[in-house]
Amino acid sequence: PAEWLRWCREGAGLTKKPVIITFDDAFADIAEYAFPVLRRYGFGATVFVVTGQIGGTNAWDKERGSAIHPIMTRGQLCYWATQGIAFGAHTKTHPDLPTISAAAVKEELISSRDELAAILGHGVTALAYPYGRYNETVCESARGAFEVAFTTDEGMNNLNTDPFCLKRSCVGL
Repeated sequence: PAEWLRWCREGAGLTKKPVIITFDDAFADIAEYAFPVLRRYGFGATVFVVTGQIGGTNAWDKERGSAIHPIMTRGQLCYWATQGIAFGAHTKTHPDLPTISAAAVKEELISSRDELAAILGHGVTALAYPYGRYNETVCESARGAFEVAFTTDEGMNNLNTDPFCLKRSCVGL
């Protein structure tokens, strides 16, 4: 996301076929399986972290019947941040943001950003909306706390894309 922002703002060069690789939720198995492969081939990535569950599990998925998976620890976040992996906010508790109050949205975003910044020792500029869901209220809160935000809307981004409605293409297993 930082390189994309530089391109948008300054016209800084990008690779011939640029891509941003992102992972939501900060599952521990990403660090175990994906990061070593990315590093071997010279790729970075951005991982969006649910800060209230660092070192815990994806408790937010339990009611949906999903399997429970461990989330990266603080140590893993700090280590991989030194290895070319960027981290962004994915809220504190992974709520469906359009369904909660504007004050609760703001608290989820700001507390997640600030907790992650304290762990990493630097600012956090990117957000991924939980479940990819957002509305105008959510976007306005994101604009006040971040520089970019990602949805799960499918498609490509360009200079005309709203930086708080960045699209992604899902690649599942």
